[in-house]
Amino acid sequence: MSKELSEKQKKRIALSELSRKAEALKKQKQEDAGTITEQLFWASRTVNYMLLKYMYDTEGAEEFKTLVQWRKTGYKVKKGSKSFTIWAQPREGKYKDQKEKEEEKDDEHKYEFFPICHLFSNLQVEPIKNDKE
Repeated sequence: MSKELSEKQKKRIALSELSRKAEALKKQKQEDAGTITEQLFWASRTVNYMLLKYMYDTEGAEEFKTLVQWRKTGYKVKKGSKSFTIWAQPREGKYKDQKEKEEEKDDEHKYEFFPICHLFSNLQVEPIKNDKE
């Protein structure tokens, strides 16, 4: 019996595959760099940077925020806009089979987890209109 993947799992797999391509591109850019400054520049680029600048079509986009962040600044995402999926800040998790208090301090039972994050660019938002005007 095969277990179907959830939409979230499918997105994580797709992002993992795209991230491997982004890492390969980053490595190639480092190898092709003509100066040590260029090599250091490419070495310092994150996977998320590579995803937003080279893997996704973000031509002309200058700013990326989550849906909540855009709302807080007075903008809403335009209907039909598709988010850019990137890696969020890592979080610490604990394995479920961990014994309660004795092993909580034990680092062997902890792991780092990278959730996914959905961003929208400045090209995908519009100001929220105030109905009172």
